[in-house]
Amino acid sequence: MIKLNTLLCGLIVAGGITHAGYSFLVQERAPNGTYFSTGVFIMSDGSTTPANLRMQLDNNNAYDFIQVGAWHHDFFRKIESRVSGNLKLKTVSASPSQEVPAPAYSDEDIVFNKAYSSKQGTTLTLYALPHDQNALCFYIKELSKVRCVSQNRPRSLHP
Repeated sequence: MIKLNTLLCGLIVAGGITHAGYSFLVQERAPNGTYFSTGVFIMSDGSTTPANLRMQLDNNNAYDFIQVGAWHHDFFRKIESRVSGNLKLKTVSASPSQEVPAPAYSDEDIVFNKAYSSKQGTTLTLYALPHDQNALCFYIKELSKVRCVSQNRPRSLHP
């Protein structure tokens, strides 16, 4: 009985060390840098609205710039955790454009997403999706949407 307990304890310790080592190696490959996206918001009724996005990731911070027409919104978020390419972000601040008013959306999905992601302290969980080497794709759990970004800057994105 003592040999079996010793063997099981050894396997548990070895599994814990293996898991910690794997987590450390995966965290080293977590995305960093500046990523861009140009595309459309697809509304519930099927209509579309053009949009541009810039996402900057560093070790502990994420900065989003979203532009719809002449209007834009800046988000600053802290990266709370990174596991296997997945990110958990907490909104620190959100600053809408002061010069141009936000478009008036009647689409409930867009209104909810904008209100939720703009609130200080909210959490966004980004699950990494399979992608090629030139892009990052995430499923955003709380907003039920997919976001793909690339390090290639489109010409229509303004600073």
